[in-house]
Amino acid sequence: MDETVKPHVQILDLRKNIRDQFQNFNKKEFDLIICTEIIEHLEAQFEDIFLNNMMHFVTRNLVFSWSPEWDPHRGTERQEHWNPRPYPYAINKLVKNYGLTFCEEKTSSLKKLLSGNSRIAYEFNHWIKNIMVSEMV
Repeated sequence: MDETVKPHVQILDLRKNIRDQFQNFNKKEFDLIICTEIIEHLEAQFEDIFLNNMMHFVTRNLVFSWSPEWDPHRGTERQEHWNPRPYPYAINKLVKNYGLTFCEEKTSSLKKLLSGNSRIAYEFNHWIKNIMVSEMV
């Protein structure tokens, strides 16, 4: 990590309530939260805690991905995905539990934009197919 960035970084355990990890927790709000390639790496029992933590900060837009696939090391010491979920599950969870609206047009536009860059499309195709854009209602 660049030394100029370090003073602005707070390391958190996303399996625990973030309020308990800040000495002087003040609610901060952001118009845009980008959260990709994270939740499938947490065990299923931490899913709701993680989502509650993230949604505490969202005021307008969320760009989110949740892989539906187990990683190739499933069942070994090198396993990385512990909670893959299908695309409809992720959308429904965000809509029903957090009042978000899935933005199909914005999601399609973002996927098209990312796919148009050959390096991104090659390196991150798995990410592109799982990305979704949602808005607060």
